[in-house]
Amino acid sequence: MFYLYWRFSFQFITTFTFVDQQHIPWIEPGARLPTSRVASASSKRRVMPESHHPPSDPYGIIRDLPLWQGKIEIVPLSGGITNHNFLVSDGGRRVVVRLGGDIPVHQIMRFNEHAASKAAAAAGISPPVIYASPGVLVIDYIESTTLDSPGVRHDRVRCLELVKRAHRDIPGWLRGPVLSFNVFHILRDYHHTLIAGQSRMTQQLGDLAQRAATLESLVGP
Repeated sequence: MFYLYWRFSFQFITTFTFVDQQHIPWIEPGARLPTSRVASASSKRRVMPESHHPPSDPYGIIRDLPLWQGKIEIVPLSGGITNHNFLVSDGGRRVVVRLGGDIPVHQIMRFNEHAASKAAAAAGISPPVIYASPGVLVIDYIESTTLDSPGVRHDRVRCLELVKRAHRDIPGWLRGPVLSFNVFHILRDYHHTLIAGQSRMTQQLGDLAQRAATLESLVGP
């Protein structure tokens, strides 16, 4: 069931983001960042943009953060769909800096990400949050290995237990206003947005919406 749910969500989102990229805001295609840079403190304050577009000077934003004890080394991390991630070394300490603005059309709001990250850390599931400001989240770095598909299958019991802990424990640590990330609501909103934008995929949307409704009824509240 989870596999079907994920595959369908991916199909609907791909229809939304790839086909209508010229009309619907999304991550800039083909955006690339330098491989590394050694930085020092800067006196000029740079501001993270409030949109989803990549920052024009991510290294400047990172250098200006009020966290560093001296020279820092900044290395981009691969991965990330709606943000840009960097490993920053500051003396003997390493942290991860995530840069990304709100993306309302995908219902991604960074204040919600901040609240969830703090709750996950309090629940002992993710590293602690060190710093947060609009469009910027800094968390502690954990030396680890990312599991590929064979790795997940081999360690599936522990992976599933971690997913269960995330659903069971994190809500108890959430503080302040938070949003519910309901993928079926998001798919319905994509549907209406594509129709309003006169997408050339409009004729396929009815079938996709019906399949989403079927999955939602099977998943339950």
